[in-house]
Amino acid sequence: MARLAALQQHLLSCSPLTPSLSDLSGTRLHTQHQLKRKLWQQKGTLYVSASSTKKIFNMGGVRFIGVFLSRLLVKEGHRVTLFTRGKAPVTQQLPGESDGDYAVVSSKISHSKGDRKEFEFEKSSLSAEEFDVICVNGREAEEVEPVLDALPNLEQFLYCSSAGVYLKSDLLPHAEAKGFAVSRRKAASLILSTYILSKVGIALAQQSPVFREYIDAFDGYSFQYPRSWIQVRGAGADIFFRDPYVLDENLSLEISSPSSSQYKSVEDLGPPQEAGKKVLKQYLTEFMSTRLGVRRESNILSTSSRVADDGKLYYEVEVNIKSYANNNELAVMPQDRVARLEWDRRYLSVLGVENNQLYELRLQVPENVFAEEESDLRRVMDSFRVSKIAA
Repeated sequence: MARLAALQQHLLSCSPLTPSLSDLSGTRLHTQHQLKRKLWQQKGTLYVSASSTKKIFNMGGVRFIGVFLSRLLVKEGHRVTLFTRGKAPVTQQLPGESDGDYAVVSSKISHSKGDRKEFEFEKSSLSAEEFDVICVNGREAEEVEPVLDALPNLEQFLYCSSAGVYLKSDLLPHAEAKGFAVSRRKAASLILSTYILSKVGIALAQQSPVFREYIDAFDGYSFQYPRSWIQVRGAGADIFFRDPYVLDENLSLEISSPSSSQYKSVEDLGPPQEAGKKVLKQYLTEFMSTRLGVRRESNILSTSSRVADDGKLYYEVEVNIKSYANNNELAVMPQDRVARLEWDRRYLSVLGVENNQLYELRLQVPENVFAEEESDLRRVMDSFRVSKIAA
């Protein structure tokens, strides 16, 4: 989704190709082997082909680019194994995909269940199969080490991270010494890059973080959002974007009415702690349900304030809300009404004031994927700005 590194041990030459989809750039590889790969575009999609069937191990692959990568590899005749914790379906039918095509894909993708933090299990899983190609979505050196240790004769290693690290560059391959886009990740990224290079050789390509900037000069605000997210119209908010696959992961922007609000500063809400209570109350009001047997548990996780580079003060609020519902709400006996968890979500709000109005950027994400998505969500939050509306 953001940053791509293709690593190969036997490299003779590397030449950049014409950029393909969005900001994704490819590189043509020429090796000492008889293996020849071609990268080409057809109908707006990036395809990869090989002259022989490969055993490919993908750490993840059930979300983002992995959903499409797995299909392309299967279509090319490769044997694909996805390594996940098993919390999400290994395959999912895409919009517009026929039942027949989906049946073929789902039947040809294998699943290895485990946790990438359980290094010994991961190493044993890899060693037993002798995979030819490894695809990894991660950001720490310790996540790469067991892969390279388990497969010393690995033919190709592909590293893809949703965490933007390096500043944009038109040069391929990107130099590891270039400036960092996210300073707090300097150490982890440098350690990871150094480790991979020491084990494998040379980084052929790295892709800069893939974010777009949304600017609304008419209403006076801007923010960055993941390029893969899609805009949903008619959602009730001033603007609404969501992840195309995880429907519960989204962002929206709310603005107070100009005729009924006269905010001078975000401090009009009180200190961040008081603002947090108001934000939580508003969420609970919006999620109020008339169904029998529904209850909500909520908790304010953190409140803070910051002054951005525009000199304006912003509040940040994080809350967790869980929704429970009885499996048999009409049952007479209490023991027959068993509550089950419907959803568990993290809500992140950024509050700012300009043009006498209160602006609230809201992000929603399922709690079980928050840790994985946190860096991207933080980037969205940090990018939010309010601005004067031209008279």
